[in-house]
Amino acid sequence: MKKIGILLSSFNGEEYIKTQVESILQQSYTQWKLFIRDDGSSDNTVKIIKHLAAMDDRIVLFEEKGNMGIVKSFLTLLRKIDMDYYMFCDQDDFWLEDKLKNALQLMLVKEQLEQKPYLVHTDLKVVDASLGLISESMFKYQNILSFTPNYTTSFFQNNVTGCTIMINRQLRDLCQISDEIIMHDWWLALICHSFGEILFLRESSILYRQHLNNSVGASEFGIYYYFSRIFSIKQLIKKTEKKFHQAEAFYKTYKNKLEKEKQQQIISLINLKKFSRLKRVYLFKQLKIKMNTPSKTLGLLILILLSSENN
Repeated sequence: MKKIGILLSSFNGEEYIKTQVESILQQSYTQWKLFIRDDGSSDNTVKIIKHLAAMDDRIVLFEEKGNMGIVKSFLTLLRKIDMDYYMFCDQDDFWLEDKLKNALQLMLVKEQLEQKPYLVHTDLKVVDASLGLISESMFKYQNILSFTPNYTTSFFQNNVTGCTIMINRQLRDLCQISDEIIMHDWWLALICHSFGEILFLRESSILYRQHLNNSVGASEFGIYYYFSRIFSIKQLIKKTEKKFHQAEAFYKTYKNKLEKEKQQQIISLINLKKFSRLKRVYLFKQLKIKMNTPSKTLGLLILILLSSENN
């Protein structure tokens, strides 16, 4: 049977990590190992993990000094572990019992048709801190698509949620670490957009817990969404510039492997800010960048126009 490596980066997660691990122990597919890298917790997280590991030898703890941050912590684990397939786990959610089985089923079907890098991701049920239901679908709740419309858009918008994904060994072997990675799931999605195929399972595979200490959360799409962005314009410009930096790092890392057409597309979007604002509008349309909604597409264009060419 295929072996699945579940990767979890923990940090001060004492409140919810036991419930998260217990939901993994209840999975209908049992050929898995849970690899936890603690990223310098100062609470009882490590003590809780050691207690759980003592009861099930499928749980492995890497206790290392220092704090690498979530991106490098996850990707360091990914490079270290040798399994058939890999999944990423947050410390504060709750996995539904067929999460592994359903993702693996789709993965195996696709691999029988063609061997290439694959990434499977799913919808999520949004819940509160006590696992009370907020929304049956995060994609509807946030008004986002389950796919990215085209290749250039994938550098400005990530529609893949890390805690739902499964990747195969071919995708893992392509993954290299860069200091400019915004989030590990986004980086893996970019690799898969470039060299493989992203697959979506419409059903929810986890209860996505929302609480005060979320590293990344699910905000409802609505009037508050727009007001919050109007009053944080400087932050949004900085985030947009980080997307350009990530795109440039991706190009430098993979340019020798990319098809010529994709090379040119990335070069064009990296150079967007070097031109006059009028030329930026023209190139933006030429690149066919299309976000989840027309208003978000317009918002991105405005942020690109406001961005400095020197950043």
